[in-house]
Amino acid sequence: MTTAKAPGAADVVRGAAIDVTLTADELAVLDPLAGQVAGARY
Repeated sequence: MTTAKAPGAADVVRGAAIDVTLTADELAVLDPLAGQVAGARY
């Protein structure tokens, strides 16, 4: 069985993990925003 997709339709990936390394300076910039972010971990 084949499934047809609309032309130009994109596959949606939910819950994908990304491995990112930040420097201490970059983390210091992000730290004040931590209380405003939901569902993110760093």
